[in-house]
Amino acid sequence: MSRLRAGVSGCGARGALAAHLLRTSRDCTLAALQDPDAAALHALGTTTAVGNCHTDFQSLLQSGVDFVVLAGPCGDRLPQVQAAAEQGVHCLLHTPMAPDTATAQAMVACCEQAGVKLGVVVPAQADPRFDELRRLVREDFFGALVLVHATSAEDTVLQSPPPAAHWRRDPKRAGSGVLRQIGTEALHLVHWLCGRAPLRVTAQAAAGLSALPEDSAVATLRLRGGSLCTLAASHVASGNVLTLHGTDGMALVTDDQVLLRGRSPLNDRLFDYAQPGAVR
Repeated sequence: MSRLRAGVSGCGARGALAAHLLRTSRDCTLAALQDPDAAALHALGTTTAVGNCHTDFQSLLQSGVDFVVLAGPCGDRLPQVQAAAEQGVHCLLHTPMAPDTATAQAMVACCEQAGVKLGVVVPAQADPRFDELRRLVREDFFGALVLVHATSAEDTVLQSPPPAAHWRRDPKRAGSGVLRQIGTEALHLVHWLCGRAPLRVTAQAAAGLSALPEDSAVATLRLRGGSLCTLAASHVASGNVLTLHGTDGMALVTDDQVLLRGRSPLNDRLFDYAQPGAVR
């Protein structure tokens, strides 16, 4: 079977990450890039050695791609999804999917009507560590899940404040609030790891240190089955952490390490855990 030809729209940091994942995929090839910003388009085209570059989205769709990864501002995506659906091109959306629920529903409706696939990109799902943790959750290595916590922190807007006209300062293009802007990927990851949908959510936010209306926010979720989850997101800190706490063990995952405590020994392709009850 021939490899699927992918196009990436949006050549910023998230587009660059999508391009990297596509270039290392066994099933897809990075065939084209698109961004209205010619400088960003040229930079990623040079880095990836992709010569099929477009400033116009319609031109990208007509370049022979099988699907597109939309990594630009989430508020710009509805017309892109509609155009792709009309031409039979499938869509993968980088988190956050959309700036609001109504826009997300409109995307789903037009793709269903056209018979094309619509999905959300969660890069952490490609990390073999999380794939293995998902298996351990399913096999009750940690016992019954009690508490889950995820922190997503990116201080780009603190270190380099966007100018007044920048899309990051427009809620209609960037999405409203820090949880939506950088915390939704963690929400998708938690749902995927635990297999439990959130039933109730409460949240609060703080501001005053960055150029954006919200600096940091925390949400508390009650998951199906009774587990509790907290999601924290911040524009004024840096680092990503995930913890899973169960009745028989725990896991802590940072960018460069995994700590485990479980009820039984474990020796597989990723984790070597020999002493039950110890943290390693």
